[in-house]
Amino acid sequence: MKEILLTGFEPFSDIKTNPSETLVNDLFEELRNLSGIRVQKIILPVDYQKADVILKGLEWSNYDFVFQFGVAAKRTRVSLERVALNWIESQIPDNSGTHISEKKIDSSSPEAIFNRLDLASINRDLNLKYANNSEVSLSAGAYLCNFVYFKTMAQTAKCLFTHIPTQLNFSDRDWNHDSHEYRIRVKSIGLELIKHIL
Repeated sequence: MKEILLTGFEPFSDIKTNPSETLVNDLFEELRNLSGIRVQKIILPVDYQKADVILKGLEWSNYDFVFQFGVAAKRTRVSLERVALNWIESQIPDNSGTHISEKKIDSSSPEAIFNRLDLASINRDLNLKYANNSEVSLSAGAYLCNFVYFKTMAQTAKCLFTHIPTQLNFSDRDWNHDSHEYRIRVKSIGLELIKHIL
């Protein structure tokens, strides 16, 4: 039995409906009744302190893999994140109003942690099925997504953070994240990603 954890984020700033929360809920419903998989989900607060408390309370050794998702509004593809930086440089406050900038996440940890999965191979396979819809990214940003990724990778190598855009191009048009077509497409990519890694 494979034990997996899915994480996404609540709405924040101008993101009134966070597509990472929608995706995690959709993946959870799809996976919860499959044989051979036990799945848990957490919708994380966009709040440094509260998110940190939740992460510290997890027993990472319980999970065969942790799939983390967040939104990157300016991107055009699903991004598999290669690197988690030991750095916070927030452009906006979190949902509690806390604005942290130009500060290490952990002064005793390395400058960055690299994901050792074969992301190039995973990306090739995803793009064979979903043409030009995924990429390998070398930056998870310096806000909550990167914070959560760094904190997780400091505890377990069995994880991957994936950013999803607010729009995705397929079938010769751009689909917004509040459309049914986007939701189905991103869920399909998410399921393929999970299948590939597990």
